[in-house]
Amino acid sequence: MKTKLITLLILAIFTSTYAQFGPEQIITTNADEARSVYSADLDGDGDMDVLSTSYEGISWYENDGDGDFGSQQIITINADTFIYSVYATDLDGDGDMDVLSGVSGDDIFWYENVNGDGSVWIEHVILNIFCWASKTYAADLDSDGDKDIIYICNQSPGTGNGVIRWLENDGVGNFGTEHNIGYSGFQIYATDIDGDGDMDVLTNMTEYDYNKRIIWYENDGYGNFGSEQIIISNADAFISSVYATDLDGDGDMDVLSASGDDNKIAWYENVNGDGSVWIEHIITTDALEARSVYATDIDNDGNMDVLSASYDDNKIAWYDNINGLGDFGPQQIITTDANGAESVYSEDLNGDGYKDVLSASSGDDKIAWYENSHIFGVNENTLLDIFIFPNPVKDVLNIQSNTTITEIEIYNQLGQLVLSNFNKNTIDLSSVNQGIYFIKIMDENGDFGTQKVVKK
Repeated sequence: MKTKLITLLILAIFTSTYAQFGPEQIITTNADEARSVYSADLDGDGDMDVLSTSYEGISWYENDGDGDFGSQQIITINADTFIYSVYATDLDGDGDMDVLSGVSGDDIFWYENVNGDGSVWIEHVILNIFCWASKTYAADLDSDGDKDIIYICNQSPGTGNGVIRWLENDGVGNFGTEHNIGYSGFQIYATDIDGDGDMDVLTNMTEYDYNKRIIWYENDGYGNFGSEQIIISNADAFISSVYATDLDGDGDMDVLSASGDDNKIAWYENVNGDGSVWIEHIITTDALEARSVYATDIDNDGNMDVLSASYDDNKIAWYDNINGLGDFGPQQIITTDANGAESVYSEDLNGDGYKDVLSASSGDDKIAWYENSHIFGVNENTLLDIFIFPNPVKDVLNIQSNTTITEIEIYNQLGQLVLSNFNKNTIDLSSVNQGIYFIKIMDENGDFGTQKVVKK
């Protein structure tokens, strides 16, 4: 029985190296030209519901806690044009989740969750503006404890040229005078880029067909912003999505991007932690017409992995942050059935402690989710308690075990055996190429342990 179990686990290791996702679970196919998806607890029952935007407006779908979603509940159908993004946060300080829309004609709206259960929504016009407000976001820019609103005003729709502004919240959802931040494109995100404790603003910028770039603006802590600071200039393609998180485990905010013309997902290392020096790292160039990028810990190993949605290949995919240092594995396809994939997001939808994946796709008017089955291959299929070091390794890998090691085997990502030795606690990897490998260690009792190894 034990031998059979080991055999099955070995098979799982080399056929399911990365986290596996269940089949597509459709939430709705009535989100007309769906553009964005987000998750938040809108009814205050402790589980994560789903928000979507479409040509018609904004809707939400109630989660029963197990990932079974109710019918479409409409927040607004009064939008004059596409709503490109949606975000949920507490805007009026009453403890429940309100909703902020990304595009609504020439107005910016927020929707008050009146009873806190998503049953009644009141529309508030924040600002009547003559521009194409392509994105909105909320963050505390003036350090007073409430969520202010950031928005992009594009004077020429479709060009990616505009200005980025913010509106001060009085704490109960009344918004004051506009404040200019700088120039912007289609995307905004707020985070502490320079590590000084306040919320800076991240955006992309495209000046028609040239000078495509990712930039950020430094906040002085009171909502006064300095001049633009370059993360990357003269990029090869239009930047369609930006996001920020710590990808290399050094405690500062790095930047993620998706760009459609070159099918690229990339990240930019915040070298000094203050936003002054950036290094580009390409994750993939196989996301055809990449539209959206997001980061979360998919495999529960403590590292931030990356998700992407790409329009032309109808693909939702993820990339494993192998060692927590920003070295990413190959593209892992979650689905290719998101026709015209526009948006990707992640949240634990069924309450099992693992992050599931959400998608919005405009070609099939669909909002869907994919269950994270938390089959994690080598990091989870371990019978033998072992510790390996150093990892990443340049030459000799050391193995620490409470029992006597009888055999060590090194496999590549195709499951092919590339090295082995017997009755040692070390193995020399200096002869193998750089890349990702898997070590299988057998002990005197016939137990084995497996881990991922990065050869540098």
